[in-house]
Amino acid sequence: MSYKIARCCLRLPATSPRDYPWSLSGTALQGDKLVRLIYLDESGISAKETVTVVAGVIINADQQWKAVAQHIRGLIEKYVPEQYQEGFSFHGKDLFHGSGRTPFDRRYYPANQAHSILKQLLHVPGKFRLPVVFGYCTKGHWRSFLSVTSQDEPLLFSTHTPFRCAP
Repeated sequence: MSYKIARCCLRLPATSPRDYPWSLSGTALQGDKLVRLIYLDESGISAKETVTVVAGVIINADQQWKAVAQHIRGLIEKYVPEQYQEGFSFHGKDLFHGSGRTPFDRRYYPANQAHSILKQLLHVPGKFRLPVVFGYCTKGHWRSFLSVTSQDEPLLFSTHTPFRCAP
């Protein structure tokens, strides 16, 4: 099996539906509000873990981004000490474990409050109806796949299964 990177081109002004941008899958895009922001994170990248997972959410930048950003900003202002707020982003491991040098260090921030914040963050996709996507791969599978792939052929590498959207 080989993977090739799809090409996308845009010619302006668009005079027919054939001139509009195409998705990476080759399907013509429709409408005039096409921007999506995709926030992804990975887990399982250390050498001792056998599975890597990538998951995230897709935000319609034209319709959802401002409301989601305001909601997250509100959580930061409510729960994060002021000296850490500038440029802050929540990390699940900090909220769940509370170890290390984070604003949620267990010596200063109680676990029950940090876990409450984590639960509020986990409700964001449902509250704003954001598609949740994920993919995974077993590391052994990719090692064997890559050893038989031609080095001069472009490889689109993310996961061995397509990203799936949760309902």
